[in-house]
Amino acid sequence: MKQKRTRIAPNIYRYPDGRYEVLVQAAGRAAPPARFPADTHLTQIRKWVDQARRQLVKEALAIHRADFDRAPATARTGTLRTEAPDYFAQIAGRPSTAADTSHLRAWFEVRVDGVLLGDLPLVAWRTGHVNKAIGQWQTAPSPHAIRRVRITSYGRKGRAIEHHERRAPATSGCVVSALTIRHRCRVLQDFFRTSGGKKAATPVDEAKVPARHKNPPATVPVEVIRSVLERLSTLDAKTFARFYVAATTGQRPVQIGRAMPDDLQLVGRTGIWLVRNAKGEPAHSISLNTSQLAAWQVFIEADAWGAFDTSHYGNVIHAAGWPHGIRPYTVRHSLAREALKRGASIGDVQVLLGHGDQSTTRRNYAPFQIEEQQSISARLAPYLADVLKPRLVRPGAKTRGKP
Repeated sequence: MKQKRTRIAPNIYRYPDGRYEVLVQAAGRAAPPARFPADTHLTQIRKWVDQARRQLVKEALAIHRADFDRAPATARTGTLRTEAPDYFAQIAGRPSTAADTSHLRAWFEVRVDGVLLGDLPLVAWRTGHVNKAIGQWQTAPSPHAIRRVRITSYGRKGRAIEHHERRAPATSGCVVSALTIRHRCRVLQDFFRTSGGKKAATPVDEAKVPARHKNPPATVPVEVIRSVLERLSTLDAKTFARFYVAATTGQRPVQIGRAMPDDLQLVGRTGIWLVRNAKGEPAHSISLNTSQLAAWQVFIEADAWGAFDTSHYGNVIHAAGWPHGIRPYTVRHSLAREALKRGASIGDVQVLLGHGDQSTTRRNYAPFQIEEQQSISARLAPYLADVLKPRLVRPGAKTRGKP
């Protein structure tokens, strides 16, 4: 009769006579049962379990790689690269489809332990793969963060007519930002749960995903923006018009590029702009003031409609004196900060910027409100400050009403 065993730890069982039995499964494979004497320390058994699990994953990966290389391209399945198209089809139509597609594709070419994650079997994914990919993005320069490109335009006869090169980074650093890494992990987690169920365990669940950036976004003084606009007007009419609209309305470059003449309702000194959706945020409308109307008049006269190359856009703005290491996108944050200084509420800024969730606005711009409150508090510090101070009496001075 077979003795009844007791589970004392994951993968580890003990029989009444004290001996141990270990069963390990990983990557869809199972190792032969291993037995240890009763006097074996649990630490030694756990070490063996970890080694056995790594060996199973390694063997499964080797088999999969061999099958993957031998199989025709149309028959290769079971990896992130081969299963992603089905996921892309399921998320098609979402406002964030383009961004989420890019975030998931970013995992394809990351090499971890000599293997591209795009070709790693889904059953072999572990938290360690995610953590190592995050470590690479946080320390190694990334082409997704540094946009140094040379672009050449060609005429009808194939003759080069224009070329330019970005001389300043698209972001202030050389690594992938924490927010971008968070988005990549979010999409990867959604990919695994889409195929395995909402409550399915994923390799992202226990990963060390970087925290949100808690500092307020960078801003630029209005004097710098005015100076750049003045120089831009002499360098590039269309870039000047687009940046003028961005600086006065606070809308994203992609929304300016998507604008159509029918989106504007200009009547005398008033106007309304129906801003199209972007980055998962819904479309919204803003009432145009005189400076915004002036910017749109310049935009219309320059015929700056349509999508534009943001690399060229950034190059020209930096050439006009924009601070090195700061994105032109910062004019959006600068306008929001100026609105708060002039008494606007967080709700007002949310409507202006088109945030669907006020928590987004509050997370980014509430620190600016705190700065303004601290400044006001400092200016009011002398007010009634001496109420409880004791009054000093000079030596030898007579006190009224007393001898």
